[in-house]
Amino acid sequence: MTSFPDPCWTARAARATSPPRCARGGRATSVDPCYATPAPALAELVRRELDRVTAWTSSQPGRFPLDDAGVWLHASAWQTAARTFLTDYALDRDHGTGHYQAAALPGLPFPGGTFSVALCGFLLFTYPRHFDLDFHLRAIDELLRVAREVRLHPLNDSAGNPYPYLTQFLSELQTRNVDYQLLEVRGQSDPRDTLTLRLTRS
Repeated sequence: MTSFPDPCWTARAARATSPPRCARGGRATSVDPCYATPAPALAELVRRELDRVTAWTSSQPGRFPLDDAGVWLHASAWQTAARTFLTDYALDRDHGTGHYQAAALPGLPFPGGTFSVALCGFLLFTYPRHFDLDFHLRAIDELLRVAREVRLHPLNDSAGNPYPYLTQFLSELQTRNVDYQLLEVRGQSDPRDTLTLRLTRS
């Protein structure tokens, strides 16, 4: 996970597995409804999700790079990240470090301006059939309430298609005095995920 010198907040889909410790200093807090789950049960959920993602990626050789055995090239890295995450999560449950908070957008249990950066990956834009435009806008309002800067990635849905309401979404942001930048990036998991959205208040 990218680290920041100031506190940072990360939100992710349930299958994400990166630990929220900032390796070069600072503090990070990760938020997900699944963090209400005891460590053994969450470990089983992560195992099932890794199996599902591995099968899903292997079924799409034209989209994801596969090895000679037909397995996604990033599967091993995700498995390593999962083990690191689960070890850190278990420590948090035992010692109450507060790195993992059970909550969900668009309502976060933090005072305004708590964090320097909020990172939200593979949640917003990823599931347009489940989360409508209004949900996205309320989520952004909440993220910008608790953080000075917000970064969202990717801007595609789970099928790799561009978010269909992006133009309307960006227009709505301007009416809310939100500045945005579209940053070109190299997609690590999916070669189509080449854009990250950076948001700040005007």
